Amino acid sequence: MIWTYAWTPKVPTPMHFHDKDVVVVYRYDGSLKSTTPDGKSLVNDYKSGSIRFNRGDRAHFEELVQGEQSAMIMEFK
Repeated sequence: MIWTYAWTPKVPTPMHFHDKDVVVVYRYDGSLKSTTPDGKSLVNDYKSGSIRFNRGDRAHFEELVQGEQSAMIMEFK
């Protein structure tokens, strides 16, 4: 499955679970804060064209905390 997503500044996504591995291609320069169900947070800075592989079996929500961000997300089967 492939989809696109655009984050809205200071509006967190709902808590969600990724059951599969994904590759994410970021379109802009922006920082996303990812928070796990236990409350641990990490801010990741992404540049336009950055590509990231994320393992499945994880839950979190995200919030755009700086800049602008949109991505194309490709989920593995």
